[in-house]
Amino acid sequence: MDEATRRALALENDCAGVLADKGYRVHQNPTGREIADARLRTGDIGNPRKTPDYLIEGHVFDCYSPTPSKQVRGIWTEVSKKIGDSQTQRVVLNLQDWRGDLASLRKQFGDWPIPGLKELAAVTRSGAIIQIVPRHGGEAR
Repeated sequence: MDEATRRALALENDCAGVLADKGYRVHQNPTGREIADARLRTGDIGNPRKTPDYLIEGHVFDCYSPTPSKQVRGIWTEVSKKIGDSQTQRVVLNLQDWRGDLASLRKQFGDWPIPGLKELAAVTRSGAIIQIVPRHGGEAR
């Protein structure tokens, strides 16, 4: 396993830990059956051959941890790929390493909505959990 993969897995684990510590019900690395059941319960869709990272409060999520210098458009592109590939309809960003501007990130997703993206949350460097695209629709905040 290379260093980038090792770091990505560590960030995925850290993100799950922060969410759980904040009181969210997190199930990491759910089985295909658990993912299918969650999608059925929530009305989400997705490719059954994909392996999203988490169930959070019963919803299927994948984690993305941008590198320190990743541009907001690049983050948007990575999230868009996860939606377009039917990996998931919900994403949580782990911003622990990222050094970009949160207001610019919110603006990117607000100005350029991704069709099929039902929710985008983020764990900030300080450990706060914020909604960028809220679960129940509406504009990004």
